[in-house]
This record gives sequence, structure tokens and C-alpha cells, in this order.
Amino acid sequence: MTAPFLRILPILLFSITTFGQSADLAIVSVVPSQTTVTTDQTFHFTTRVRNQGPDPADKVTVAVGANALALLQKIQVPNRWTCDLSAPHFGYAVTCSTATLAAGDAAELTLTLGAAQHTAMTYRVTTLAGSSTPDPIEKNNGHETSLVLQTSERHSELALTAQTDPRGRAQFVITNNGPDEARELTVIVGLGVTGGPTLTASGSGWKCALPGTSVACTRASLATNTSATLTSGALVDKETTLPIEARVRAEQVYDSDFRNNTASVTVVAPPAKPKRRAVRP
Repeated sequence: MTAPFLRILPILLFSITTFGQSADLAIVSVVPSQTTVTTDQTFHFTTRVRNQGPDPADKVTVAVGANALALLQKIQVPNRWTCDLSAPHFGYAVTCSTATLAAGDAAELTLTLGAAQHTAMTYRVTTLAGSSTPDPIEKNNGHETSLVLQTSERHSELALTAQTDPRGRAQFVITNNGPDEARELTVIVGLGVTGGPTLTASGSGWKCALPGTSVACTRASLATNTSATLTSGALVDKETTLPIEARVRAEQVYDSDFRNNTASVTVVAPPAKPKRRAVRP
């Protein structure tokens, strides 16, 4: 089966003819912070792209990703670069771009991610580059690095269920069925549709980011055979039906049935009540 990341290859390596110009865009290195990772372990890798000229490369695009679903925690890019997805989020790849890269210039992009939830396998990290300027040597536009993904010695069976609370908000219950304590948990709450209104999330013992189209919540630990609850609502100006979903992971643990790590629920979000103005006597 073709990995989802590889299916975007034809989109990235596009070419729009610019008369008389060419730019040899090359991925010169992809350097991981380590050569072996365990399930759900945080690590990073840095990719370096260079325009080897002779002309500037316009509309430069660099996609970085892996061959299995992972928590993309953070991406660091140079000034004047932007990325298509905010972090953190669960996914296979993130695409970053800049308007132009001058001949001889290089850029470094560093991606921090939590390794996938799988048994032992070869974990492949891939970087692809393209631009709208004709490229005379396209074979150096991609680079793949292989890492060994091992099963963590820690074992936590996490389960996530969803329902609505009495106020009509999404309520997610995260349970650790053990046998080990789960540490450094992350839950991403988001919309099951593209775009949409702003979400909020909160819960006792959780530290949640500011409201957005997705919200990341973290907690230090969750003991064996205990549960923790997160509640999510939407900021809307009229009654809105929304599918809200969540996914949980913990740092450096193995979860044999990670299908239980995701849950979704459809809520009918009421409009926010307008604030009453104080009446002066």
C-alpha cells in the first residue's frame, strides 16, 4: 500500500516554465537526532535544502514527513517561511514554503515528532522539495532516512471515549488500563471538518493551549486504572452542529490497540450569550 505521504509527491514536484531561468533545488541532508527510536518517543530531525542555482528558485515548497501516523509536535523554519498546518497535530507530513530562495542560499527546517505506535519496523523519514522554477536535476529533490523503530518496554493501554455532557459540550474520558503508568500525555482536540469555528478545551489536571481550530492538552501522568476527563466546546454566533474528535498519546509507551486512542462525538453548540451592559443609575 502506498504511504499517504508519498501520494502527495506529484503535487510537490511541480514545474511552471520560466523562460531562460533554472534553479537546481537539492535536499542536501536529513539528519535525525538519533538512529533508533521507541514507540511514541519524542525526537527530531533537521532537513537542509539548498538552491544550487544558477537562478533564484520561486515558490519553493518543502514537505517533510514519515511513513506512519505520528504526533507532529513542532516545526522550526527560517524567517519568511510558512507551514500549511499548525503544530501540534497528528499526521503524516507537513508542507512549508517560501516565496523565493536565492541562488547559493540554503534553509534548515527542524521537525520534532513523537514516533508512531507500531511494533518493530523500519521508520522512514522523507523530505521532498520543489519550486515553480525549472529544475535541471530533479533526482536530488528528495531524500529518505531510515530509522529503527522499537517497541517501548513501558506498556500502557490507553482508551478514549466520547459523549456529550449536560450542557451539550463534547466530553472525552481518557483511561489508562495499564499495566504501567502513562507519562507526559498529549490529547489533541479538533474538528472533524476542514475549517470551522474556534474550540476550547479544559479539564482538571490538564494544561490546555489557547482556543483554536484544534487544541492541545497535556498532563504529567495518569496512573494505572484511573481516568481523566476533558471537556470541549465551540465559540459560535449561532446554533451549530459540529463533529469534535480527540486523540491521545503518552511519551515512550507501547499501546497494543492504539485504535482506542481516538474518539469523536457530534454536538450541537449553542451561540454564546451576549454580555449584558451595566445599566447606569
